[in-house]
Amino acid sequence: MTCYTDRKTTDNVVEAASHGELCTSPPLNQQLSKFSQEVVDLLQHSPRCCLPFSRFVPTYHHHFGRQCRIANYGFTKVIELFDAIPHIVQVLSTQLY
Repeated sequence: MTCYTDRKTTDNVVEAASHGELCTSPPLNQQLSKFSQEVVDLLQHSPRCCLPFSRFVPTYHHHFGRQCRIANYGFTKVIELFDAIPHIVQVLSTQLY
């Protein structure tokens, strides 16, 4: 499924992906598992299970009532965190003309 935003530029979009397995240490795996469940819940409340990349953190904060602290999962960037859960999210780059 390809998701598009209403902008006529290149946008990053977060999309629900198929299930897979995590390959991390047990404590981090547990934290990523909880985050994965939260992401699924968040995307299920988004149109077409898609969310513009730039809106993920504020939408997470609004939906769960707390900050999304990337460092709690051992990462410094949201994209790195998403890369750790490819079975849950897929970041797409789309271009509209």
